[in-house]
Amino acid sequence: MSEIIKNTLKKLSVNPTNEALLDFVHWIDLEYCQTSDSKNQEIINQIITRAIIAMGHYIIENAKLNSAQSANINKTLIAASEYAVFPSQQNLDNYFFEATNSYPFGKGEGCYSVKSLVKDKPCGIGTGCRSGAGSLCSNGVDNKVVFSLLKENLLPWLSNEGDPVLKTACD
Repeated sequence: MSEIIKNTLKKLSVNPTNEALLDFVHWIDLEYCQTSDSKNQEIINQIITRAIIAMGHYIIENAKLNSAQSANINKTLIAASEYAVFPSQQNLDNYFFEATNSYPFGKGEGCYSVKSLVKDKPCGIGTGCRSGAGSLCSNGVDNKVVFSLLKENLLPWLSNEGDPVLKTACD
């Protein structure tokens, strides 16, 4: 098991709090920026993408969205799911394109910095911007709920006990 997966499991083992989500976003953004190994980069991209997917399904089911917002988030969810299940540069690029159209949802073009994580520069390392993980704190969903969704959807996949993304895609 890779160190990234071990550390993610550890980060997700705590109770859902605002601080737990902020710590996760800060940590995963640092890992994203500091990892040069392509295999670890792929794992980090998968973790962030799967977290976004979990939150996106919650938003679609619970938020009051207009038809354009709903359509854009659904397109992003489809592209993110395609990348999660069939990782390739083309699928990652498609996800980035769709996420740009549904900003601030997903990992696309735009600033994803979390204000409370900004130390020096708005888009600095560890703010959630570079990796797009800051999107997890930018969509009007309570941080405790988001962290619970991460646990529910990432832990089975990280532990090789099932793939919620694949299951949802097949339903």
